[in-house]
Amino acid sequence: MKFTIQTPANDFKKSSLFYTKLNFKSITETLFTDGIACIEICKDAFARPSLKCYLNNDFSIIKQLEKVTTILEKKDYFLIALPSGTWIYLNKNDIELPQKETNSFAVLGNYTGVSIETISIAKEKEILELLGFKPIMGDASQGWVILKNDNDFRLSLMAPNACPHLFTNPALTYFNGKEKNPKIIQKIRNLNIPIAQEITHFSKDNTIDNIILQDNGGLNFFIFND
Repeated sequence: MKFTIQTPANDFKKSSLFYTKLNFKSITETLFTDGIACIEICKDAFARPSLKCYLNNDFSIIKQLEKVTTILEKKDYFLIALPSGTWIYLNKNDIELPQKETNSFAVLGNYTGVSIETISIAKEKEILELLGFKPIMGDASQGWVILKNDNDFRLSLMAPNACPHLFTNPALTYFNGKEKNPKIIQKIRNLNIPIAQEITHFSKDNTIDNIILQDNGGLNFFIFND
């Protein structure tokens, strides 16, 4: 199944400018990519930061999902919520997505997937597996699990109290290494992109070695060294 990340357009011009300044490529007016992640800016006033799945008019998965979670049906989509509170829009139609690059080309660096903090990794995983995701690393007993689907859309599930920083679901994660991340942080500063949080928790000398950005719709980006 095809997945994208949705962000609300509180102010579409500001949202569009945010991604353009960070060197995301505009595929359509509302679809942006860094070469790997695809982000949709939704102009609907009721939109929320969320995941979007495209069913391509195949609704067979709905009966399976009804057994494990509540489903709300609207004209163009079904809506479910994971135990983490993360919304997933199950769009009834299809979408054409750009071919993925080997590496992400945006200023943010090496995109590694979507992060979700959840009170129940097991339940979250159960629902996501119905949507085509399979675990590839970690275990619920360890407090984290990484899953991916056939299109290499990756999700990292983390237990509560694992991350000592701001966290809103879902969030995009970029891991750039200890040498490269400070340079990327400086590039972001040079672009005058507001920083939602400067993180010193992981550094030995209290330096800012990780940061969090937030777009105009409330979607978070973790720009971390590892």
